[in-house]
Amino acid sequence: MCGEQVIESMILLSDTSAPDFDESRFGRFLVERARELAGADGAVLLFAGDGGRLRMVADAGVDLTRARLWLSDSTVVPLRRRTETVGLLCLVRTDGQGEDAHALRAASALADAAAIGLLHRQRIREKASRSASLQAELDRTVVIAQATGVLAQRYKTDPATGRDSLLALARSWRQPVEIAAAEVVASAFRPRPEGPE
Repeated sequence: MCGEQVIESMILLSDTSAPDFDESRFGRFLVERARELAGADGAVLLFAGDGGRLRMVADAGVDLTRARLWLSDSTVVPLRRRTETVGLLCLVRTDGQGEDAHALRAASALADAAAIGLLHRQRIREKASRSASLQAELDRTVVIAQATGVLAQRYKTDPATGRDSLLALARSWRQPVEIAAAEVVASAFRPRPEGPE
């Protein structure tokens, strides 16, 4: 693999922000390129999961029924960025020859680019999750404040009494406060039935 292909592969591996990102396709691409680059007979990609357990994501040219053999004959390249390791790339040679140092450095560069891409994707997911959580809390706070205002106005009381009324309604309806609050706010916009003239 020429230097241009290595650079192109690194760019592809570091770009994981696409909405249609596919972990298994990403893994297959990495093991195929790393295997080719290192001149290895096979390659296996493992990602760190919950509790530090490793799970296999992709493999190329490895007989998995002989897993103990390839583990003992493999060169392990961590997918790491600074102090964070997200997985391992195992390069397997069955000819008994050692790894070429230059090819191994290039495979390590691919692993580093993959780690950067995966960590970036993880940060995006964490940020989106935090943002969704904050938005949900903001929505809850807003609807409770609106319902408090509706009840305070309806019964001609102060906001503290309106909030107490809302809490009492939620208890009597056996609903979470935000659900009761949404119902109170919705009721403020429903047309009132007209009484007999």
